[in-house]
Amino acid sequence: GLVLAGVTFTARAQTEAQIEAQQDYDAEYRARTIQLNPGDPLPALQVGDVLNLTPGRYVGPWEIAIADVVIRGAGATLVSQGEGSTLVLAAPGIRVEGLSVDGSGPVDDLYTPDAAFWLFDCVACVLDGVSTVNARSAVRAEGSWAAQVTGASFVGAAGSPAVTVFDSPGFGLENTVVTGFLDGIYIEKSDNASVIGSEFVGAGRYALHVMFSRDTLLEGNTVRGGRVGSAAMYGRGVIVRGNRFEGHVGPLAFGLLLQELEEAVVVGNQFEGNTVSMLVVSAPDVRVEANEVSGSGFGMLVQRTRSGPVSAVVVEGNRFHGNVSDIAVDDPEAALRVHGNQFESASRLDLDGDGVSDV
Repeated sequence: GLVLAGVTFTARAQTEAQIEAQQDYDAEYRARTIQLNPGDPLPALQVGDVLNLTPGRYVGPWEIAIADVVIRGAGATLVSQGEGSTLVLAAPGIRVEGLSVDGSGPVDDLYTPDAAFWLFDCVACVLDGVSTVNARSAVRAEGSWAAQVTGASFVGAAGSPAVTVFDSPGFGLENTVVTGFLDGIYIEKSDNASVIGSEFVGAGRYALHVMFSRDTLLEGNTVRGGRVGSAAMYGRGVIVRGNRFEGHVGPLAFGLLLQELEEAVVVGNQFEGNTVSMLVVSAPDVRVEANEVSGSGFGMLVQRTRSGPVSAVVVEGNRFHGNVSDIAVDDPEAALRVHGNQFESASRLDLDGDGVSDV
């Protein structure tokens, strides 16, 4: 009986392994490679298909609602016919490489613009090396957890955000150049999002705009010449690290706004040539460390909204130079700890010779 039980168990284990191997083989067998030429209709796709687009112009809109499809489109351009979003991706695991999109429908909106790429429930989808021109929005992501955009180029007008991210935790934008648009990227209700190593030029409003989100990472980006600036508001746990904010000049212009935001860390950034480099408004837990702030009207301005909380800011190890005013506080109840900073305009009186101003 014991021997028979052992033989039965071994046979069952082998059967399960064979079933698993057969499933792997079936998945590989189903993954076809399809070549598409300009003028060809979009074929019926199966899970895991690879669609190779030969160089040329294709007419959209297209909708891909099959999981794990790969579109390789280097040298190919998908052209809008002027209605809706141009390429709709509505299944998990889709990957688009190198494709250019020209145009979209006419709708401008903060949440629901017509976009070159519309990711809807597109979990873990990837846009790699894509580009857009003449579209109202480049990427619109909704319910698309862990979607990633990398190595992209987006050029547009000032009607909608280049990238709109809503209810898409873990969304990532990396090594991308964004020129124009209303916002460079607008993130709302999307925790653990990241914007890394990207460049934003000439936004009509906010280049980086984060609302109602937790644990956002903004790292290594260059933000230049926007009409207003960048803003993180009404959230918790943003890290702004190693970025450059420059050339935001105007009555309402700032490099970075932190408003009613908890657990914010601003570290190792460069702020140059802004009307206000850092604007802190009713933010009760902010650390500003090891930044260089130069050539600005206000290096840092701390304010309070009529109904908002008191700001509490630690300002440590920063270098302020060439500003009209380094730090200004327009809130008599604000709590600031200012320690170990370098101020070009500080008093030179140092009677004890410890390298720190006595005043």
